[in-house]
Amino acid sequence: MEQILQFIGLSFDEFINLVIVAIAALVGLFLLRMMFKLTATLLRLGCAIIVIGLGLMFVLNVLN
Repeated sequence: MEQILQFIGLSFDEFINLVIVAIAALVGLFLLRMMFKLTATLLRLGCAIIVIGLGLMFVLNVLN
């Protein structure tokens, strides 16, 4: 695991932060789906936005 993180340029703490943000965003998305009866299309769109956001966070962490 350490070798993979070194290869992509992240520390273990930064990786854990990305994982925590991803889990929190997905839990929030599923809570919104249950509360407001979001359709599957909106759920997929929300997942895509989460993935794009995590990708941007990853790039910012690597470039920083």
